[in-house]
Amino acid sequence: MPEDGYPPAAEAHTQTDFLIKGRMIRYSGKGRGLAVLMACLAAVTCATSVGAQEWTGEVLQRGAARITLGGDYAGFRSLRGENGPVPLGAGLGGPLTPETFLPLASFAGLMDAFLAATGAPPFPLSEDDFSAGDLSGRLAVNNRVGTIRIGVGVFPRVEVGVATSIARTERLPIRIDLSGGALGLNPDQTLNADLLSQVSAADGAQLGGSTLLPVASSRLGIHLQNLVVAATGDSLVLPEAAVTVQQLAGAFGFAPFAHEISPIGGGDLEFDARVELLKTFADPYYPAPSSSRSLNARVTARGVVRLPTGASLLQSPGKEWSPLVGHSGIGVGAAADLFAGQRFQLSATADWLRPGANRISVLVPLNAITGTETGIAEADYKPGSILRFVMVPKLRLSREISMGGSYQMEGRSAGSWTIEGAQLPIGKRSAHAAGFMIGYSSLPGYQNNPNRTPVEASIGFTRVFAGSGGAPDARFATVRVSIFRKFSGVRTD
Repeated sequence: MPEDGYPPAAEAHTQTDFLIKGRMIRYSGKGRGLAVLMACLAAVTCATSVGAQEWTGEVLQRGAARITLGGDYAGFRSLRGENGPVPLGAGLGGPLTPETFLPLASFAGLMDAFLAATGAPPFPLSEDDFSAGDLSGRLAVNNRVGTIRIGVGVFPRVEVGVATSIARTERLPIRIDLSGGALGLNPDQTLNADLLSQVSAADGAQLGGSTLLPVASSRLGIHLQNLVVAATGDSLVLPEAAVTVQQLAGAFGFAPFAHEISPIGGGDLEFDARVELLKTFADPYYPAPSSSRSLNARVTARGVVRLPTGASLLQSPGKEWSPLVGHSGIGVGAAADLFAGQRFQLSATADWLRPGANRISVLVPLNAITGTETGIAEADYKPGSILRFVMVPKLRLSREISMGGSYQMEGRSAGSWTIEGAQLPIGKRSAHAAGFMIGYSSLPGYQNNPNRTPVEASIGFTRVFAGSGGAPDARFATVRVSIFRKFSGVRTD
């Protein structure tokens, strides 16, 4: 153990290093620790799903199969509040003082002992005299999700499918700042220990040999310098600048807002059924060029049942920015496609999902600044229901290539956290996003050829432009590839 009483860097654990308004968090299951923990959970409960997998009104012919592979990336650095984006680091960080950072408590003890032996300074001491500065950070969250769905046409106008996913979430610091400190790294521990020992033998030697000393321009630094000059005629070598985060990391293993990457986890299992309610053209998926109608439409309904087969990614307050995993649920949806000739298509979907509650273990930051200790609490997480609307107008540049825009809206109803019998409500939130996509499809040309294997692929980019209630201010990139195949010997009507 170093002289400052802080564990070496190799022993420091920084998995949950949240600081709530500069206060150390102690979790005991009751009282203040519980209240602060629940406030932390409420502030960051904002799983990302705007930009999630889209679907259209295509319903497989009886005897046909489709496998769809997808990849989603979502990244954000702020949340949408009532008055605009709020950085993820807002509300985190605060002053590093003897009450919140253990090495400073050790230094304050050395200074108190020295001043007790030499006399109080001509000014009242305050917390600012022992501060290493105000800590602040800018954070970013990245979510990566891979999806797979297999669908089969089982009856005329009826398709059933099963889907699952894998997911990984990452939280990383973009910038960490420490400003306004009154302490710096000791430039010459040997010389300063010798000089201060001539003022007070035992206490001065320990103080002068400590890792930190007051900055030369601070009032405590000026007081120490005056004592040494009066006693020895010589001068201390005091730090000219306040200590930095990098210096604290080297001296004490200090690692606030650590870079965290979750393991790759399996997602939930979803079963869905799609039923084609209306189609004004005879071909399976797209109106043929010979169609007598200039306008065609298709309407499809679907139902979803979700099984909680995935391991929840909500392992710590920071992980609550990750995709919703580990929840059962039921949902319904509808899709409508409007075709204007062979060039223009307007697709719209509306979906509602009601996720079930899930009991999870959350890592609790016992020391919110340093993250050197963690505890485990059991929490019941009940997310609110999700309503999602997507509209995609597409212009077909050729029979295979298309491009278009997209608008997405997602709203969430109120939910709740329950820990140790205490319930914390989660407010409603919403997000609006817009973007564009480019697609390829050989399905229009091969939809009536059982010997072909049509392929559809698309890539899209989406950006949240408005929202409220703490919705992620995210950017999304999505990739989809679908492969169609008909079973030989099976009717495809």
